[in-house]
Amino acid sequence: MVLFDIIGRCIDQFAKTLTQVTVAVMVVIVTAQVVWRYFLQSPIFWAEELARYSLVWMTFIGAAVGLRAGMLACMDLLVTAFPAPVQKWFRVLVIVANSALLGFLLYYSITLVALPSVTRQLSPAL
Repeated sequence: MVLFDIIGRCIDQFAKTLTQVTVAVMVVIVTAQVVWRYFLQSPIFWAEELARYSLVWMTFIGAAVGLRAGMLACMDLLVTAFPAPVQKWFRVLVIVANSALLGFLLYYSITLVALPSVTRQLSPAL
């Protein structure tokens, strides 16, 4: 069990670092795009696409980090009205429901990504 905790912490730290890097890339590239477009009159044609991909990666990796840390927004008004043992079962139910939803999404996303129309798709600017 200790090995899994160490591996989990390493993956979590890597995800946090990757999220920070994507935020930094987004800030730098959008700032550079503004400077080049409005002051130098020569826009960077691939900047918008890189910023968009950075935003997507930042969102999903950051959501995974937030989920693991228990920092995602939640509505627990109903759950806190119950006694502690019932709250525990609600938390278990939420974890099971989340796992089922994530499994469903994983299955269908793999199916979607495996389609030839998706696998042969290229990024226009990058």
